[in-house]
Amino acid sequence: MKSEADIVQMLRDNPTISGMVGERVYAELRAQGDAAPALTVELLSGTPANMLDGRPKVDRRIIIVTAYAKDRPTVKTLAYNARDTLELTCHLLQEGPVDYDPDKKEWSIGLEFSFWQGR
Repeated sequence: MKSEADIVQMLRDNPTISGMVGERVYAELRAQGDAAPALTVELLSGTPANMLDGRPKVDRRIIIVTAYAKDRPTVKTLAYNARDTLELTCHLLQEGPVDYDPDKKEWSIGLEFSFWQGR
């Protein structure tokens, strides 16, 4: 895995996901007022694989992929399709909880993943 941008592209390349969200897969933040359903990919942390004989060759990255939708079944379907896509190259650490924002009238669910990124 190279970067968070690669994760975004993997999600966009999934025909089920792109059929649900179009191009609304974002690195970092979703634009205010942007339509749901959508996905965001945010870097939570990065930790080098420390070595005693020089610089680390890889970093462990932890990201959160958040799915947004106007109803609970759609947000769960979108999140599980993202999970199934990313589990081929990333390790799922944590899922959920499913949340509802009454101001936006929108559901969301977060999925935390880890992966190794070469330097």
